[in-house]
Amino acid sequence: MLCGISPLVCPELLAALSRMGHGDEIVFADAHFPAESINSFVIRMDGLKIVDLLHGVLPLLALDEYVDFPVIMMAPVDGDTLNEDLITDYHFAIDKHRPQTPGDILLIVLISTKGQKKHLLLWLQEKRENMAIYC
Repeated sequence: MLCGISPLVCPELLAALSRMGHGDEIVFADAHFPAESINSFVIRMDGLKIVDLLHGVLPLLALDEYVDFPVIMMAPVDGDTLNEDLITDYHFAIDKHRPQTPGDILLIVLISTKGQKKHLLLWLQEKRENMAIYC
């Protein structure tokens, strides 16, 4: 029997996490992210918030300690503003579960996702601006 696993981490997600290795990335994507068009392995996590799922996944997942920015967040596109509450929420989750994580959350502009297949894409149907996060 497994103990200490968040009830938000469904069996399919737990199995996918167990198959991840060096260099694999996981994307926590919001409802507006083009999930199915850029990745063949997508797990829908309807009804969950990214920050809540981060609290469920981070205790189970080692972040890359050999890169400057092991956590990357999609920057707002022109005309949108950065949601500072998201940065605060994500930092809290990361600092709580992985306090040794180097660097800060790097903001990137997602110009093209073609050819950038990730090991796992979690597609949450949350609708807040500028929230896709990569670990």
